[in-house]
Amino acid sequence: MALSGKTDDLFVPAETSGSPPSMIESAPLLLPPKANARRPELNPYVKKLETLPELIIPFVSVYQHRGRWQSRFPTVQPLYLELGAGYGHFLLDMARRHPERNFLGLELKYKRVYRGAEKVRDQGLTNIQFMRFDALILDQAFMPEELEGVYINFPDPWPKSHHAVKRMVSPQLVARLEQLLTIGGQVQLKSDYEPYRELFPEAFVGSGFEQTGHVADLGAWSRPEENIQTTYEKRFRKQGLPCFFYEFTLRERRRLAPEPSEARTEEAEPLETSGRSD
Repeated sequence: MALSGKTDDLFVPAETSGSPPSMIESAPLLLPPKANARRPELNPYVKKLETLPELIIPFVSVYQHRGRWQSRFPTVQPLYLELGAGYGHFLLDMARRHPERNFLGLELKYKRVYRGAEKVRDQGLTNIQFMRFDALILDQAFMPEELEGVYINFPDPWPKSHHAVKRMVSPQLVARLEQLLTIGGQVQLKSDYEPYRELFPEAFVGSGFEQTGHVADLGAWSRPEENIQTTYEKRFRKQGLPCFFYEFTLRERRRLAPEPSEARTEEAEPLETSGRSD
């Protein structure tokens, strides 16, 4: 789903050429994290991820694909990323609607990654992959200008003030996306959490992004067929809660590339990147 410059019209953004994404050198590639120290016998999905290597990139292998994501797909096409992909319902629908694009679903929880990949396998889709990773260190997964678009659906609200640092959408994330997206690339966000109506736009202040779309209540929008509803969106709207949408388009790079994220093991406390998209 995408929005045009009008504040109440959704559109599918113009397609880019099929050429590989630009590989602009940035900070040196950081070392991969140590192997998972969790006890896999307590979570059967830790091992299950290994049964679908053609569809799932585990945490420790994500670094090896930085700048090489197109090798995971049969066709070189514009690359789109969902942060907090959940069980993959939104992303699978996008992949079916847009076979001319490649999609990556970033998710942290083992079960959700595996179940999403199962759906991809069962439906025979070839333009979608899942990666188990943390959005807090997104720059370690992608080269500058490697992405055409990013979706963030219903991120965890973290309502308490002392939990604000855990919120996915922040000026720090926007600064990284400003480097990882191509010029003209878009970030699209949905939520039901009222404080995010102000916090989403605030995170983009001072960046090279321009707000190019906004729907205040998707339930009252006149073109619902263009909105792919996530599981949480359906639930919230059934409860009568308004869900809103923002789109920001990268027009220029106003900031220098932020300092590279600190290399760490995956056992370090992660940002909440499981989202509420499913």
